[in-house]
Amino acid sequence: MDIAKTTSIPLLCAAVFCCGLASADDGDALYARNKALSREVAALRTRVNGLEDDCVRLAKTVQVLDTTCDLMTGKMRTPPELRETETVICRFETDAEKLIDNTATGEKAVTMRWLKGMKAGAKYRFACDIRCEDVKDCRDIKFGGFVPVQGRQTQWPAAYVGIGTFGWRHVSFDYVLPAGASFCLIYGLEAGTGRVWVRDVTVSEVAE
Repeated sequence: MDIAKTTSIPLLCAAVFCCGLASADDGDALYARNKALSREVAALRTRVNGLEDDCVRLAKTVQVLDTTCDLMTGKMRTPPELRETETVICRFETDAEKLIDNTATGEKAVTMRWLKGMKAGAKYRFACDIRCEDVKDCRDIKFGGFVPVQGRQTQWPAAYVGIGTFGWRHVSFDYVLPAGASFCLIYGLEAGTGRVWVRDVTVSEVAE
């Protein structure tokens, strides 16, 4: 028997085993490092979003202070008339009213629309016409938004609609989109039962 060959076999196995342990340790360390970097990036993104929101608020404050200064120094005699202009960016349920009916199932029944192209810091107006029949066992018919924000709590802006039975009712709400946010428009019945008709859903950007 070749003693050298016999001895080399366990040595080779030990070397492979050690390499395997090293590779596993390296993989665990890399995974932990990636998780730490992901947390750091998320924290930085949150700070950036907060600073962007602060910039929008400060810009509006500067406008108010400039106007106040002009009025106090006599450069401007009367306050400027505030006028809003709305630019419609999308419409839904315009060709025909949409019926949302869960009287047979009793389950949640909503329409969800993710909106693209919205700008952080801009003010938006969401409006529609709603009528309903025998809506019960809920606090309100849903017409609002689901707004996940990076590094912050999800926001839920909404209009008050009502329940029961009523004819066509125009409802709306305004919302300023924060930095790092996505917006999903939701309308229908998140709870309770009944029939809801929705028409002429509009999303407009509002400039002051």
